Amino acid sequence: RARALDDEMRACHRQAAAFVFRKRNSEQAVYGHGTVDLHGLHVAEAVELLLELVPDLKQRGVKTLNVVTGSGHHSLRGGARLLPQVQRTLEEDLGVPASRIDEVRDPRGFVGGLRVALGGDDDDAHGARRPQLPRAVGLPARGPGQAVAGAPGVGACGV
Repeated sequence: RARALDDEMRACHRQAAAFVFRKRNSEQAVYGHGTVDLHGLHVAEAVELLLELVPDLKQRGVKTLNVVTGSGHHSLRGGARLLPQVQRTLEEDLGVPASRIDEVRDPRGFVGGLRVALGGDDDDAHGARRPQLPRAVGLPARGPGQAVAGAPGVGACGV
C-alpha cells in the first residue's frame, strides 16, 4: 500500500510540474523564440524536461536557447540551485560545450538564466510537424481547458 501511495505521489508531482511548465511556457515562446522558463520547477523536474526538450529543439533548427532559471533568491537553501544544475546538465548530459553557454544577468547584476548556442553544422532541421511541448514531466497531451482526470477542471492530483 505504501508503495502504491509513493507511486501516486510521484505521478502527482510530475503532473504538477508539467502544469507549472505549461503555464509559464507557450509553444510560441519555446519553439518560436527559443525561451524556456524553469521557474517553479524542482531541479530534478527541470533536468528531466531539458533532457527531452533540447534534442527536440535542435532537431527543429532552434539555434539559440534562452533558459530562465532565476537567481536563487527564493531558494530555501539561500542560493541558486537550478542554474548550476541546468548548466551541468547542458554540458555533461547534452554535450553542449561550456564555450557555447553564456550567463544572462538581470538589471541588478544577478545571473538569472543562460543563453545557449545550440546551432551547428551537424544540426538536422527536418521534422516539420506542428510544435508541441514535450511530455517530459509527465502531463498527457490534451487540449486547452481539458481536465486531466477527476472532477471537471481538476485532475486526480488537484491540478
